[in-house]
Amino acid sequence: MSPRKAQLGKSARVAIVAMTVLLSAARVRAPIMEESPTPSATPNERATPKRTRNHEPERHSAEAPGRTPSATPKRRATPDSAAAAGTWVGRLMDIPDVGNVDMTFTVNATATAVSEAAPSLSYFRSFPATFDGATLTWTAAYNCRYTLTPRADGQTAVVTEVCPGVFLQRPYSTSTIFRRTP
Repeated sequence: MSPRKAQLGKSARVAIVAMTVLLSAARVRAPIMEESPTPSATPNERATPKRTRNHEPERHSAEAPGRTPSATPKRRATPDSAAAAGTWVGRLMDIPDVGNVDMTFTVNATATAVSEAAPSLSYFRSFPATFDGATLTWTAAYNCRYTLTPRADGQTAVVTEVCPGVFLQRPYSTSTIFRRTP
């Protein structure tokens, strides 16, 4: 075997080993670890409980008389879906090959779905949505991604649309203000 072929064979083996390691590493999952919300007590602390006096907790003026604060931890606050729920109307500007489009977005009460309507285009569809407490997000037809971010006034929202472009249509993005309707 010539030195050149031996060198080529060695390089090929190194490349194959490297590819095998890299490809198998992508499939390895990280271990699942759960954190406890409070530090666990050591065995010595469990064996000798501390004696405490039973004092009446101080009441704040905002608390109702006769009620004691609950000892159970409170759950995390869930996003207030009412901030995004409702019907929003506005005009998406400068859509390629279409121009300006009047749109209506109807967000369900739990902010988990959006119905889009563009009557001038005979377009009526519904899509799943997610609301993180500040911004409603959904992906619509042609993989266009929308966000609706309600403003502090509760009556207006910034709507953005980002489309990657499909077929002969070029990619585009637009942002405008929508108003909540009764």
